[in-house]
Formats: sequence, structure tokens, C-alpha cells
Amino acid sequence: MRSVTKNRTMWGRALVATASLALLVMACSPGGVSTDEADSDQAQQLAQQLATAVSDAGYSPPPEGTITALYGEDGGVSCAQAGGLGQILGLAGFGNPSYGGRRILDPKVKAYDEAVINTYCPDKLEDYQEILGETKTEQSIP
Repeated sequence: MRSVTKNRTMWGRALVATASLALLVMACSPGGVSTDEADSDQAQQLAQQLATAVSDAGYSPPPEGTITALYGEDGGVSCAQAGGLGQILGLAGFGNPSYGGRRILDPKVKAYDEAVINTYCPDKLEDYQEILGETKTEQSIP
């Protein structure tokens, strides 16, 4: 029985180390796009589409310049990570008691993420929603 507990502890530590490394890499990676891409007509049209979707969800969108700088024409990091390991690790603790502490995901975050993915990479929206599963949401951002 002791070896089972030891293995679980070892795997738990490995998961935490992997998650920490993934978050560190993502935090150190540039999140924006090139100025040329951010200034393109397509980037501006998509930014307007995203701003409308966020407003329709009942929230205030970021300024258009911020949207184009972050997402450009292809959604940038948000679409590159949608449905992938980085996103899974980033969302793992929300509403999930098995990751060391339950946190509740604010519905604003969920609505915004869905709007970004639906605007820039709608083919990945189903993967995102599957990852969220039955994640609990509750307003936590003022």
C-alpha cells in the first residue's frame, strides 16, 4: 500500500512540475502578433467581430487596438492553445477538487474565451467546451 501512495505522490509532483513549466513557458512567450498583422484589415474586422460578441454576452470588450495586438488574424496564442495541453493545465484547477484546491471559473472568463475562439478559430470551440466540461462558474471578477 505504501508504494501506491508513493507512486501517487511522485506522479502528483511530476504533474505540478509539468504544469509549472508549461505556465512559465507560456508566461515568457510573446502573446502578441507582429505590427503588420495587427494593422491588417482582416485583423481589424475580426477585432470588431470579437468586440461585438463580447458586448452581446453582456461584457465590456477591450479596446480594438488591444484585440488586434493580441489576436491578429489567427487568434494568436489563444487559438494555438485551444484544446491543447497548455489550456488543459491552465483550466485544470477550476471546479476540479483533484488538483489541490477547487476554484470557480468566472463566467466572464468563460464567455470571453468562447468569444475569442469562436471568432478566430471556431473549429476549436468544441474542444474548448469539452475541456471545460461541467466546470463550475460563479462571478468572482468585479
